[in-house]
Amino acid sequence: MGRPTICRSASFLVAYLIVALLVTQLERLLRKRSWHLPLACDLLALGFFMYIGSSTVPVWFPYMFLCYAAGIRWGLELTLPLSGALSLALVLFTAVKGDIQWMRVVSWLGLTAGTFAGGAGLAFLGDRNRRFSSQIEFFSRISATMQVDQGLAESLRLFLEELATTFDAEEALLLYRDTDLERIFLWRLKAGESERWFRKHASVAHRRFPSG
Repeated sequence: MGRPTICRSASFLVAYLIVALLVTQLERLLRKRSWHLPLACDLLALGFFMYIGSSTVPVWFPYMFLCYAAGIRWGLELTLPLSGALSLALVLFTAVKGDIQWMRVVSWLGLTAGTFAGGAGLAFLGDRNRRFSSQIEFFSRISATMQVDQGLAESLRLFLEELATTFDAEEALLLYRDTDLERIFLWRLKAGESERWFRKHASVAHRRFPSG
């Protein structure tokens, strides 16, 4: 590897880091709009880095980062094909640059599988991070509906409305059994009709709610 190539690769990584920090700050400023830089820009940057570098070994680190970011943005189902395609491209570029002989490409299938496994593992972690963040956000919205100053009725209405909106359901139900009164209470709210919601109750012995 020549010194000019090393300088180009190092300069690119430093520039990429600086741009990433600036984009992170911009995304924080536009947090209310939920704006994110498209991952296509990272894919183009990865391809350019593979082109200017004489060795693909340093490319593995941006590749792992890209798989993790894609797992967060797109989920595991869409990231696995991307990880497989990129891992195969890395091995092919290694062969083209002369690091391995074309006759030994078959023997490098293990490297392809290992590269894919690393990318798929980070994509799995990114997908788990995305799901965990969505669950935390959901519970935060649910907790925000429980306000003492709003009263029990309004809090329950907001709670059911949030459930119906989150799960895209036609109606939301809340069933509660009061052991002291020996009664079962049912609250029902239809989606799109937040001003119309119903409360019913029945004795535990009968376990039937009045119609209506």
